[in-house]
Order: sequence, then C-alpha cells, then structure tokens
Amino acid sequence: MKELLWKDWRLNRMILVIAVAAIFSLFAVGAIIWAHATWPELPSGKDWAELFILLSAVALFGTSFIAAMLGGYSFAYERADRSAYFLSYLPPTKGQILLSKFLVALGIAGVIWLWPVISMYVLAPWMSNGQARVNFPIGPGQAAAMSLLTFGVAWLASVVSRNTTGPIVMGIVSPGMIAMLSEMKHLHSWDWLFHLILGTAAFVAGCVIYSRQVEP
Repeated sequence: MKELLWKDWRLNRMILVIAVAAIFSLFAVGAIIWAHATWPELPSGKDWAELFILLSAVALFGTSFIAAMLGGYSFAYERADRSAYFLSYLPPTKGQILLSKFLVALGIAGVIWLWPVISMYVLAPWMSNGQARVNFPIGPGQAAAMSLLTFGVAWLASVVSRNTTGPIVMGIVSPGMIAMLSEMKHLHSWDWLFHLILGTAAFVAGCVIYSRQVEP
C-alpha cells in the first residue's frame, strides 16, 4: 500500500505545487494592491481582515478547478503512458488502487484548503477583533460541494478516458451546467445540494466501473 500511495503522490504532486503557487500569488498580489490603494498609510487591521476573507473565499472557489485536475489525473494519466495496464497485473487489488488514489487526492485537497480556512476563520477575526464582514456569494460549504462535483465528474470521466484533458474539462464545466439547469427551473438556491449528490454519485459510479473494468 505504501508503494501505491507513493506512486499516486508522485503523479499528483505537481498539482499541489501549482495550487500552492496560485494561492500564494493571489494573496501576494492582493496584499500589494490593497497596500498601494491606501499608500502612504497602511490598511487597518479590519481592512486586512476583510481582504483575507475575500481572498480566502476566492481561493476556496478556485479549489474546484484543482479538484477537477485531481480527478482527471486519477486514471487517464496512467492509461496514457500505459502504466495502468502494467499496474493491473501487479499484486494490489483494485480496491487498494482506488483507496490509494482517493487518499492522496483527499490529502492534497486538505493541504490546499488549509491556508484559506486559517486565513478566514483564524487570522481575519484576530486582525479585526471579530469586526470584519465580507459578503461573498460562495461560502466554504458551497465551495466544498462544488469541489466534490468537479472531482467526482472528472474521476468518472477519467476511468473511461485515455487522456486527462477531457475529464478535467468535464469536471470544470459541470457546475456551470448545473447552474444553467437550476436557473431554468428556479432552483438556484439548491445548487450546493445538486453538487453534493451528483458529485458523490459520479465518484461512486467511477469506482464501480473501474472495479469491473478489464485493462487490455
């Protein structure tokens, strides 16, 4: 199992690097713009806190794209370089392979969420003494549900694909498709629930299909 975890970590570590770099750049650029707007004075603690809350919300929203990359890379990348075929003849069971891929993706997602969550719920209240208030249309709960959807759809598509581009794109556009359908039916406030249900269903379907799949 350790070998599987290490293999999947090496497969996905660049995604983690990209995500951390993107979040760091987002906060760095935001801080520079914020400080420049009030120069020569520095923003107050409340202003910094509101900036951190806003940037954290944007970062959490962006994790849905990272989740799509994690799902899209799960199977299609290995199938593209034919290591998936070799893996099917090795001792690990398909259950172990699925568990390894899921645990690595979950661990990377947890690391990516760590800084935005700390910024929003620890640093911002500390800097403003609990006075910072920012209204943002997508909260952590909705962002998590959206990430589950993009991951689940990309995961399912990756199971039956030979390249990563298609699954990743399908995962990324899935929230938009649901938003359009729910808007037509005036169910926009329930998007998060649709994300949760469909994301879970897609993930489970991907696991079932892979467990029954026979690599050539």
